[in-house]
Amino acid sequence: MSARQEAERLALHCGLTKDSSVVEIGCGPGRLPIGIIDRIGEIRSYNGFDVSRPSVAWCRKHITRGGHASFTFAHIDVANSRYNRGGTLTQQQYHLPVKARSADIIYLYSVFSHLKQGDIRAYLREFARILTQNGTIFLSALSSLTCLLKAKTHRITAAATGAGRFTASDSKASSFATC
Repeated sequence: MSARQEAERLALHCGLTKDSSVVEIGCGPGRLPIGIIDRIGEIRSYNGFDVSRPSVAWCRKHITRGGHASFTFAHIDVANSRYNRGGTLTQQQYHLPVKARSADIIYLYSVFSHLKQGDIRAYLREFARILTQNGTIFLSALSSLTCLLKAKTHRITAAATGAGRFTASDSKASSFATC
């Protein structure tokens, strides 16, 4: 799926507009923000996080300093045996530098597929803190993981906000589930 198509999917399924605040975990080299800029233009805010310093540096240089100041990028220095072996923090020690109840959309593309269950739980706790009342979490994962997280994430967001919507993309079947 192209960057533009992914942004269109977020607009259709998650309500992405110019007034949206988006948090992306695992932004890599900026696929989603490039699609958002192309499809929507500037949005209220976009915060991209990644364990890859080179990816974050590239995004800052070519997206933020390339004329899109509402798009910011930060390195997550969390240890990951595959992607950031020299990380100084555990996932449980890390807190996203995002204000409580400020994210309309939280986006993860194949991130949870590479994490251990305890790390996923730590992210879900952070998501419960930063997600707005009517916010949406969009993620892609393997089928079994998607089903497991659907129930857990919905419970966490519902408990934290009184309401919540969870949208999951099943990468094997390209289907959607929304609560």
